[in-house]
Amino acid sequence: MTTSENPDNPGPATGQDSTTDTNQPGPPLHPSPADASTSAFPLDQDFTLPAEAAHDKVVNVPPLRLRLPGFGDETLFYIFYTMPQDIMQELAAKELYLRSWRYHLLEKAWVTRDDTSPPPVGVEKGVSEQGVYLWWDAPGWRKIR
Repeated sequence: MTTSENPDNPGPATGQDSTTDTNQPGPPLHPSPADASTSAFPLDQDFTLPAEAAHDKVVNVPPLRLRLPGFGDETLFYIFYTMPQDIMQELAAKELYLRSWRYHLLEKAWVTRDDTSPPPVGVEKGVSEQGVYLWWDAPGWRKIR
């Protein structure tokens, strides 16, 4: 039985081109950005900048790599996770390391000591310790004790 013979499955739906529908009242539709053949780009701006802001330019902004020490941990984790194989990922990791965060290779997670708890106890001198830690939960985007 083909789809045209099955009343429960009428087959693929057919539509109409919404950019050429002249039966709809209202303003004309903007062309789709996906349609590279349109000549209406860039679209007209429907806002104006105040005169005092129109001539202001941001100058002397230091490069991102120089501003890393001023960012919070969450921003550094954002850079680390969203810029894979980029020098910024490495620089964010270095800054996190300077802040006592360590990347656990087996757990694939960032961990740091919880300074509000008693200090950790060494299990194997210079190899491992036991204590209370914070770890960065990337999927939940939060620190977990």
